[in-house]
Amino acid sequence: FKSYSIKYQLLTSYSAISIISSVATLIICYALLSNLGNESYKSVKQTLNKQSISSAITVSNEISYAIEKQLSVIGQSFSMAGVFYSNILLNNTKDTDVDKEEDISIFQYQNSYKEYNFKNGCTYPDCPDDFGLLSDNQRYPFFLKDFYGSLNHTSVYLYSNEIKSSVRDDITWDMYYNSSSALRRVINGLVFKDDDFKGIYSSTKNQDIMFYVTVKIESQSNSNEYLSVHRTYPGIEINLESYDPTSTVWFENAPINTFDLSGPYRESYVNTTTIFISSKSVLSFSDYKITIVDSAVFLISAFSNLMNNLVFPDDGFGALLKYDTLEVIVWGNNSSELINTSSNELPTIYSYEPNIDINQDLRSQNTFYFTDSNGVNWLVTSNPLLKISHYGDSESFNSLVLLVFSKLSSVQAPLKSLRHEINYTTKSIITEIIIISVGVLVF
Repeated sequence: FKSYSIKYQLLTSYSAISIISSVATLIICYALLSNLGNESYKSVKQTLNKQSISSAITVSNEISYAIEKQLSVIGQSFSMAGVFYSNILLNNTKDTDVDKEEDISIFQYQNSYKEYNFKNGCTYPDCPDDFGLLSDNQRYPFFLKDFYGSLNHTSVYLYSNEIKSSVRDDITWDMYYNSSSALRRVINGLVFKDDDFKGIYSSTKNQDIMFYVTVKIESQSNSNEYLSVHRTYPGIEINLESYDPTSTVWFENAPINTFDLSGPYRESYVNTTTIFISSKSVLSFSDYKITIVDSAVFLISAFSNLMNNLVFPDDGFGALLKYDTLEVIVWGNNSSELINTSSNELPTIYSYEPNIDINQDLRSQNTFYFTDSNGVNWLVTSNPLLKISHYGDSESFNSLVLLVFSKLSSVQAPLKSLRHEINYTTKSIITEIIIISVGVLVF
């Protein structure tokens, strides 16, 4: 019995020591593996976050460059080059007598079409040969589908500061035309831009753009006496009595030798919101001064199309803001107009997405995290772009801000997989240790 008791005690002690050793081993192994897994996870997470931020900045830079390049091409190849061409045309105009048809020294006279004639039923020569309902045309501007107009020619709008009104009848029109060699120079010279407008418009991918060439003819002796000539493409009726295009912000701010982006503006005669890219030139003659502004006029939808044609990774999207006011021009794939038509203002980023910190620096290249109003977490990169100038300013400044949103759950998707693998590996090793320990105990 005594021998049995000692044997039992030894067995009990051995079993206790084995169990304690196994438990201790399990605890130590689990702690080591867990710590190793956590350290690995943290290390990978830090690396992934750095790579995500670096990738987001790269994507933002590339998209910003793509947007800036497309808008710069319009500013340079249309607005700036257009003003240069307008200069050439007007400098080659003869101040001829009114009864002579030729006002251009090297070009054959072409007819200009008065915008107030652009009504249903108008026929040539009062309107162009292709005049009709624009929606009947194979390629019509969708926002002008209920308008009668022309895709071959511009329409000419004339405003007189003397009468504080547009000129909308032939008698008054002829009175100004016959009495002003400068007006004849402008009307008969710039008509040759119609083919250029048509060619540029036909080559664009979308139809949400218009072209303007707007001229202010001032007396050198009295600047309060002036005429405004406004050519629009597509050619349509403006039908406004008090509209003076040369008193608008986009006309006054248009710079020389570079371009400006301005807006949004509500163009009442087409009932849509527009943004302008404009450039200016000023000519002086013996008794008058001519100020020319060529403008590419974009609908807000043009910017939506521009953004939606770009690819944003990680289930993301882009937003385009005005640099100075941080108003939202485009937000993701929301194609509806965001402008308040009564105040002619866009919502600011802080009113559109209240969860963005007002102290966040959005006007410089920056990366930050935020949770939107729906509880979705995002990695956001801001990038200023498109340098512009205003008339009289010697310095250029950014006009737009691009925000690139990357869904954090997509960005950090590899971390979920890594955490799962770490947990699975830890459990597998602990299970094997348990099996071995049980085997040892049984043995």
